[in-house]
Amino acid sequence: MRRKLPVAVFLILLVTGFTLSFLSPSLLGLHQASVRAQTPPVVFFLRATLPNIADHIATAQSRGYPNILSRTTDSGRISRNRREACRNFVPGPAPNTSCDEYPFASTYEGGAGASIRAVPPREQNVQGGILSSFYRQNNIPDRGPFQVVVS
Repeated sequence: MRRKLPVAVFLILLVTGFTLSFLSPSLLGLHQASVRAQTPPVVFFLRATLPNIADHIATAQSRGYPNILSRTTDSGRISRNRREACRNFVPGPAPNTSCDEYPFASTYEGGAGASIRAVPPREQNVQGGILSSFYRQNNIPDRGPFQVVVS
């Protein structure tokens, strides 16, 4: 003989199940929607390793340049960005300086209007290696956002 579930008990179970699924989908084995937006990957530039470039980035960011950038994979755009940013570059008094631009030429935010500064070519080469490795290791696609932090 089957017992019938009283209507009141049935309604309590129904409401409890709905409430649990709404408040905590993972309790019922459902995927929970992310409430927070994902934070983009972070590339760090250390003052101890790249003092001139790190100082340039920190100064540019303090003047309103963004710390979240979007990568471009278009080599033509990267070349144009670099050319436009460094168009009026005057090498510093130290011999053998290189034009550093922020935002980077490899981003959609780079190009005309970027902050520029004379830095040692060695730092410029290290920075390029850091960015290339960062893009590859984090699978940053075209238009993919990332954050730039100086520490």
